[in-house]
Amino acid sequence: MVVVLDGPLGSELTRRGVATGGIAWSADANLAAPDVVAWIHRDHAAIGCDLIRANTFRARPERLTEWQASLDAAVFLAKDSAGTLPVYGSVAPFGDCYEAATPDLAAARRSHEAVIDRLVRAGVDGLAFETFPNAEEACMVHKIAQQAGLPFWISLTAGPSGDVTSPTELAETARQIAPGARWVGVNCIAASLIAPFVDAIAETSVPVAAYPNASRWNEPPLGPAPFLAAIAALPLVAVGACCGASLEHLRALRAAFGSLSMR
Repeated sequence: MVVVLDGPLGSELTRRGVATGGIAWSADANLAAPDVVAWIHRDHAAIGCDLIRANTFRARPERLTEWQASLDAAVFLAKDSAGTLPVYGSVAPFGDCYEAATPDLAAARRSHEAVIDRLVRAGVDGLAFETFPNAEEACMVHKIAQQAGLPFWISLTAGPSGDVTSPTELAETARQIAPGARWVGVNCIAASLIAPFVDAIAETSVPVAAYPNASRWNEPPLGPAPFLAAIAALPLVAVGACCGASLEHLRALRAAFGSLSMR
């Protein structure tokens, strides 16, 4: 069976009227709009998603002064809303999600170690490293994740337009970070562009997850049916949706891929 992931917190917060324009993006909502964060988690659980990701993507020391309080609140809200579903902590790259190089690897390591330590202490069931654009930082967090002792996956990106890196380069990174991971993901690439990246990783015999954007930036989003059509035939062990997608996209995924008991 295919694991169905939950949806994009930032897009859904914006859709429900919560501001996400600051440097901490969606992480501000953990303290400013906790009821809305919990509401989104409950909606994802009700759809039948197989796990919940806490809203910790940008709850990081370089992004938010109160990052620890935000992270702790995010994990609490997720666990309180998830019922029996497992809760994973979401971990972002240190720099920009679409930069081909990490600005300061030493600072990135310190930040990742602090975030992961806090997530483990907060009681998450697993770790989701998401939207990593380059091999150096992806390989760094792979080593840290292996030491944390929790289930994890790492998801890579080539940017919304698929031009930050090539499918071949992404597949080579995937090969390096696959040991010990549940799967290697591909996310935050437009659904219409994601297939070559998934296929390149699958050719290396690495289990692949895909959670694409509903569109490129500043383009109309694909509706649930064409979104599903773009990924339905791909060799995937987990599916989901990233920027611009809605609950309707997740319902389409859930209906297409059946149900999975992870409880």
